[in-house]
Amino acid sequence: MQDLLNQLLQVYESNIDFPREDLDLTIWDKEDGVYKIKPGIKQKMLDILKEYPGDLVKIVTSEKGVIKFIGSLCTNLYADTSDVDIHITIPKTSKLFNNKEFQDKVEAWFRTNREEIGAYIDKHPITVFIQFD
Repeated sequence: MQDLLNQLLQVYESNIDFPREDLDLTIWDKEDGVYKIKPGIKQKMLDILKEYPGDLVKIVTSEKGVIKFIGSLCTNLYADTSDVDIHITIPKTSKLFNNKEFQDKVEAWFRTNREEIGAYIDKHPITVFIQFD
């Protein structure tokens, strides 16, 4: 029995992304130790979202949703292979709230069309998620 427990409780080393000195400076401007997203990058994110049939930015803003840039590229723990995580939060008051079909359709569309629409920032692929507040 102890042998079985030892087999189940093995700990394996994993690949750890060690902290970097700065955020990815292809995405961020750094002035006096303060980071701000580059205006061109913010516009590129919005332009990519607008590629979605029906203009996702317009859909989200009309429903009082929020577009967020989150993930490892917002920290100094990013990797060269990190993706750009854009999360769209849909509020409870929206007709799209908990609409799993909408969520799946949007997320699949961006995965399927990434190459066609150039959904990259530098070498980082853009990934779009719909989340419900």
